[in-house]
Amino acid sequence: MKITPSINEYEGINPHLNDMLQEEGMLWKEFHDTHITDIRRLLNQQLVPTGYEARLVSGLQLTTLDLDTLNYDPSHPIQPDVLVRQYAKGKAPLPPTDAANTQADASVKEYSIPDALGLSEQDYLNALAIVKVGSHSDELPLAWIELLSPSNKPGGAHHDKYESKCLGLLEKGIPLVQIDYLNQTSAVFPVLPHYPQDPGSKPFYLSVSDPRPTQDYPQGKVRILQFGIEESVPTTLIPFRDGDGVRFNFDSAYDETVKTAYAWHVDYEQAPLNWDSYSNTDQRAIAARMYTVLDADRRGLITAKQENPLPLACSLEEGPSRLSTLLNNPGPANVPLDR
Repeated sequence: MKITPSINEYEGINPHLNDMLQEEGMLWKEFHDTHITDIRRLLNQQLVPTGYEARLVSGLQLTTLDLDTLNYDPSHPIQPDVLVRQYAKGKAPLPPTDAANTQADASVKEYSIPDALGLSEQDYLNALAIVKVGSHSDELPLAWIELLSPSNKPGGAHHDKYESKCLGLLEKGIPLVQIDYLNQTSAVFPVLPHYPQDPGSKPFYLSVSDPRPTQDYPQGKVRILQFGIEESVPTTLIPFRDGDGVRFNFDSAYDETVKTAYAWHVDYEQAPLNWDSYSNTDQRAIAARMYTVLDADRRGLITAKQENPLPLACSLEEGPSRLSTLLNNPGPANVPLDR
C-alpha cells in the first residue's frame, strides 16, 4: 500500500521526489516554476514591510559581446527567476544580517569569485557579458535568485548563456544566489568536490555570490553552503547591492512547495529511483527516514494534522538493518541496503 504523508517527511530535500523530478519530461520545469513562486511569496512577507519586494521577472535580456568580431549577438531571453527591488524611499529596518549566523549543519566554503568559477583574473575581468535588465536599463535589481535547471548546468543546452548571464549580473555589482538541488549533474562551480565519489562531497548546495570588493576578496566572494540528505536547506543572508540584505529560510520554502504541490507523489515504501547516485552516508540517511515513516505509519502516527517531519526513530547507521527487519525482506525494491 502506498504511504504518502501530507508533508515533506525529510529534513531538507526529499530524494524520492527529487529523483522523480529529474527524470525525462517537463516535471522539473513545473517544479521550478512552482518553487520559485513560493520563494517569492515567502520572501515578500519579510521584504514588503521594509520597502523592498521580490518580483518574478519576464523581461531580463542578455546581450553578449563576441570577443572575436567585437560585435554584439542578439538578445537572448532568459528563464525568469526572482529579483529584489526597493519600491519606497522610506522603509523599516531589516532584521540583522550577520552572515556568521548561517546554520551550522551546512558545509560552508568561501572562495573568490574567479577561483570558484575556475577563471583566471584576466578571464574574470574581460570575458563578461553586457547585461540589459528589463526595459529600463537604469533600474538594476538589488539581488538575483536562480533555481538551477538541468539546461543551466555544465553540459546543458543553455549552460554557456547562463554562465554569461551570471557573470554579467556580477559585473553590474548585483549579488547572485544560486540554488542547486540537481545532484545527478555536475555543479556549476568546478572547485566543489564531485558527488558522490569525492570525500566531503554533498549532493546539494546554495551559493551566494557577492561581487562587492572586500579587503580579503577584492574581486568579490562566493559563499557556498553544501548540504546532504536529512540536512535542512540553509537559512542564509541574501545581500543587496545597496548594502542592505535579508536572511531567508529556504528550507521553509521547499517544504511549502512539497506540501502544497507534490507530497502525494511520494511513496516512502519505495526507494528513490536513482539509489546508486547517492553516497553511502546519504543512503543510510534515506533508509533511516524510510524506516521512521513506515514504522510510524504501521503504528497509526501519520495523520493529516502533522506539520513537521517525524524525529528519526533510529540512527543513520541503524537505518538499513532496521528497514530490512521492518519489511521482512532484503529491503525496498532495487535497494541494496546492506552495502
